[in-house]
Amino acid sequence: MATKTKKKENKTVSVFEQAQNMNLNQAVGVLAQTATIAQKHGILTVNDSVLVAKALELVKYDEKA
Repeated sequence: MATKTKKKENKTVSVFEQAQNMNLNQAVGVLAQTATIAQKHGILTVNDSVLVAKALELVKYDEKA
């Protein structure tokens, strides 16, 4: 019995197109990732980290979305 397989095309999307199509949750995700990286590298102070965490809580950022 022969089975058909569908090949998925890997479409490359430019970063400018990704930015153009970004929604609010994705935007908050980018900011959260940036803040996490900055904190890991010692760029953010403890105060900055607390403020970022509270800001994310206020906008109810959902990492799974």
